[in-house]
Amino acid sequence: MTMPRSASVLTAAGLAAGLLFTTPGVARASWHLAGSGAALAKAGRMPIVHGVTADATGSSVRVDWPAAEVRTGRPVAGYRVVRYAAGTDTAAVVGDGCSGTLAATGCTETGVPDGTWQYAVRAVQGSWTGAPSARSAVSVHTAVTPGTGATTFPVSGRKYGPNSWARTCPGICGTATASSGSTLTGVRVSLRRADGGYWNGSAFAATTEQFVTVTGSLDTWEIAFPFSNFPPADSDYTVRVVASDSGNRSSESTSTFTVDAKRPEPGGVRTANAATGTIGTIDAGDSFTLTYSETIDPASILSRFNGSPIAVKVEMTQQSGNSPDVLRVLDGTTALPIGSMVLGARGYLQSSSQTVNASMSYSATDGLRITFTASAPRNGQSQPTLRSALSWTAAEGGTDLHGNHVVAATVSEPGNPHLQF
Repeated sequence: MTMPRSASVLTAAGLAAGLLFTTPGVARASWHLAGSGAALAKAGRMPIVHGVTADATGSSVRVDWPAAEVRTGRPVAGYRVVRYAAGTDTAAVVGDGCSGTLAATGCTETGVPDGTWQYAVRAVQGSWTGAPSARSAVSVHTAVTPGTGATTFPVSGRKYGPNSWARTCPGICGTATASSGSTLTGVRVSLRRADGGYWNGSAFAATTEQFVTVTGSLDTWEIAFPFSNFPPADSDYTVRVVASDSGNRSSESTSTFTVDAKRPEPGGVRTANAATGTIGTIDAGDSFTLTYSETIDPASILSRFNGSPIAVKVEMTQQSGNSPDVLRVLDGTTALPIGSMVLGARGYLQSSSQTVNASMSYSATDGLRITFTASAPRNGQSQPTLRSALSWTAAEGGTDLHGNHVVAATVSEPGNPHLQF
């Protein structure tokens, strides 16, 4: 319907003044009784707002427009901001800062989702609303705080053995966070040996990356992984953590650590005769030394032992028949977890068994040295004449600095057979 631009109205009650507005296809009017006589009503369209601008900062969009007037000198009562997804005519819900009817000619909408949007403004006068303005496009790319996936144990760059593994968690533990505005949906963890493959649940044998199932909550995850899963060798390992969230984002991290799983072995044994001693007899100052393939922990042999000289006893036993004499080191009456030394011949003792005072010390360079501080009584017994090689059968009780137990094995004194001590 095409509305007239003006109309005259004469009422029975008298002169009425009014305003008549139209929007496309619709005419609206209001009247106010002012007196009697002829009334002239002029109809006009609701103004359209022009010059709308929109600028994004993070997830906030600033929208500005110039004032619109019902007629010259008379601005409209308010404005309503409309937001559309780019390329559509479907209006989105306008958020805080620009919602409702606004009296100002600008506003800032906060929390706008990422995407390309188009803003329009409509003039408002009472219950009347003008047509939308031309749209102003803006792209919103919110700065997202990325999520994280990290390993808290083992710590990258550190070395671990049986004594230090799984002390703060069941094996491998870590944390994860989602990117801002999202929630965690999964955590995946893989473990790879530097000179081997990926852990496949039973061995480091997979040639492609395999992920291990985590337990606990996703933000503080853990994996049960006993030290016995590692092969008995020293090697580097890499943990890779991949965390994913509901925003279809993922984050990852890697950490590399070293495992000392190689057990120390007996390296050698030798005897030494004191400068003033008699060869073939056990005199004060005589000694025997045990060496290992790597540094051992003195406290694993005796809790109060730190490597400095400490008093011990050496038990010497004659074996039956023609079996050679055997030595063991004691703390009081308790045998230390060192093992036993076989002299290779008989005749070093005056009786079937006797104990002699000694001193024990240790250093990584010199090994474990036991020095007799008294002579073994002989009571006229002739010294042995059979030349032999000393052997040492190590016990598993001692450990290296990382807690790997000594391998129970036998080593012999190098060189030609000779009288001991």
